[in-house]
Amino acid sequence: MNEIEILEEKLKYTYQAYQMAGMMSRFKAGFLGRSAHELRSPVSKLTSLHQIILYDLCESPEEEREFISEAYQAARKLIQLLDEVILVSKVDYGGIKMELIPKKLSSIFNTIYSLTYLQANNYNIKLEISSPNPDIYVMVDEKRFQQVLLNLIDTAITYTKKGKISLGYDPSIVDGLLKINLDLPCHYSIWSETVDLLEQLPLSDISHDQIKSFSQQIDFSPGMKLMLSQTLLEAMGGTLVVEDQNLQSSVDNSEITRLQCLIPVVEGKNSFPELAED
Repeated sequence: MNEIEILEEKLKYTYQAYQMAGMMSRFKAGFLGRSAHELRSPVSKLTSLHQIILYDLCESPEEEREFISEAYQAARKLIQLLDEVILVSKVDYGGIKMELIPKKLSSIFNTIYSLTYLQANNYNIKLEISSPNPDIYVMVDEKRFQQVLLNLIDTAITYTKKGKISLGYDPSIVDGLLKINLDLPCHYSIWSETVDLLEQLPLSDISHDQIKSFSQQIDFSPGMKLMLSQTLLEAMGGTLVVEDQNLQSSVDNSEITRLQCLIPVVEGKNSFPELAED
């Protein structure tokens, strides 16, 4: 890669980072308000389940017990969402320090595959994860970095349920950062669209099928997950970019979005004697 190509690559990255910074600043400007906005949706769904029970609208004691179980699972899911917001907020203001150590990228990719391939298969989504060079190490908090990748892949599966998900990397390193590419079978707008999470159907308009799926629907929007992932990556010295380009699948020409995680790479294995034992 000559000097002009390097400058072009840096300019492209700077432009993408600028766009992402603008998107994230809009989210972070109202972090508390947005968190409350997102969390009110699962609370509303939980309340609706209790209303059905309290108003004696269940068709049988068995169905009432089923809804109680649904409400319990919904409450557990809500607690998980609260824990995630609390964790990321503590990381953001420095209350929790990242444990940044060199980790083998191939090991991280193998773990991601083992945790996601069954879910992808259940939704008839092809999961394609490359095999990185075993000598590539990234400086990350392994648990949090895996959390970022899992959140993004899970969101793509939930909102698209078709196509192919690809996880790979670009061997070229810019400013000490390795580019990890996540190609998802969805339009980039799902990561930034405004969703009115406060909207709730009147009790009389809620069908039994909607009631039974309430606990499964309780989750953050893609935009919220993107913001939380970006915050975690920033704490690791990286960043997250949504590529502003029209990519198409080589299989069926369907539209895909590339999320690019830029993460510090360990250059010079000899600088870390403990890595020689891997």
